[in-house]
Amino acid sequence: MSVSLSTTGGRLLDIGLPGQLADETEAVIDTLINESATGGLTIGGAAGGIDFGVAVGKGSADNGCKVIASNSDEAVGITVRLPLDSAVSASSPVTGYGTGKAVGVLRFGTICASAVEDVRAGDQVLAKVSAGGGLCSPAGGVATTGRLVVTGARWKTTTSSGSVGVIEVIGRQAAVLTS
Repeated sequence: MSVSLSTTGGRLLDIGLPGQLADETEAVIDTLINESATGGLTIGGAAGGIDFGVAVGKGSADNGCKVIASNSDEAVGITVRLPLDSAVSASSPVTGYGTGKAVGVLRFGTICASAVEDVRAGDQVLAKVSAGGGLCSPAGGVATTGRLVVTGARWKTTTSSGSVGVIEVIGRQAAVLTS
């Protein structure tokens, strides 16, 4: 009996939860540390928590990240759902990454994410500042004040506001300095 490999590399899995990898193709995930002390989710009674499947901003440390809270933040990637290291307590049943926790940030691969506005397949991914890094596209407005570009990411599915869609991340821009 032969096995068809004609679908290898395609998205075969159902669309899952925000932050969940969307298929079984290669994924590269960076580990950054959540530096946020304000904004974001409240986890264990403390602010600064980062949700799954949202854009995070560049932190002040080399390996730091933070909740996107202003137009001057630089979106560095989309958080990956790693429930084994999430902050959950009986008094605060919220999952996400608390302050000081290691955060998985997708560098390359496909990921599920909630759209905070209607998006179209093929659109560039934008992070909405007023939504704490919630993801949208130019369908709701171009990248300007309040809407930051998530470099190297595009929507693979047309998704309505509040629904989960799929995003492809093909890599982040690397800064090259010359003298």
